Amino acid sequence: MEPPLILFHPLNDSVHRFAQLRRQLPGISERMQTQQLCE
Repeated sequence: MEPPLILFHPLNDSVHRFAQLRRQLPGISERMQTQQLCE
């Protein structure tokens, strides 16, 4: 069996990626609003 550390690594990576996404979210939502205004 593999040590649980290997199971935690992808989880930790996804949490880190999720944190980056949340940081970028305000800019993404602003861009979506400006696209709707342009249309």
